[in-house]
Amino acid sequence: MEPQNRHIITGPICIGEIVASTFMTERLLSAGKQSTVFQARSKHRMEGNRVALKIIPIGNGQQTLDNDIAVLKCIGGQNHFAKLNEIGSHRQFQFLAMELLGPTLCDILKRPQKSRFSLSSVAKVGIQCLEALSTLHKAGFVHRKIRSEKILIGHVKETSGNIFLIDFKQSQRIKDQDTKIKLVQNDLHYLLKMLMALYRGVEDV
Repeated sequence: MEPQNRHIITGPICIGEIVASTFMTERLLSAGKQSTVFQARSKHRMEGNRVALKIIPIGNGQQTLDNDIAVLKCIGGQNHFAKLNEIGSHRQFQFLAMELLGPTLCDILKRPQKSRFSLSSVAKVGIQCLEALSTLHKAGFVHRKIRSEKILIGHVKETSGNIFLIDFKQSQRIKDQDTKIKLVQNDLHYLLKMLMALYRGVEDV
């Protein structure tokens, strides 16, 4: 029994697992080199109890989660940014629970009936992304990697037309005015590159 218990403790988080006695994982949303994101159900919230649960191994890319927490603690819940619900640890993992959102722009582009975004759709996305970046920059951060896979649509009816900016693992605090212009220009460069890719119907790289 001893080896089996150790395997359970050190194994990956699975569908149906209870995280920190609060969140039950329901399905995998995305998996990267450092982090995994699940849709999960909160046992303690009666309404709107589903969240996105971002999880990373402790000691392996901790700065990634720290960046997400820093940004969402500052501007989470504002327009274009997911609400931060809870942060904590579970087994050998750190996690943050945040507002569950809908598909990414990259997901939408991959739909069979969607060959590319129309000019009007690109304009709407661009305007909202500029609003999001304005909020982020005023809070003292830059994103540094704007891509279609990091822009999501709202999950519920009230936010279905709203754009959300996520994934701040490469974000950086603006330390002084000398570097601010260059860092902000870099965000705008990535945004323009993404918008052009959406209009052309290709993935931005």
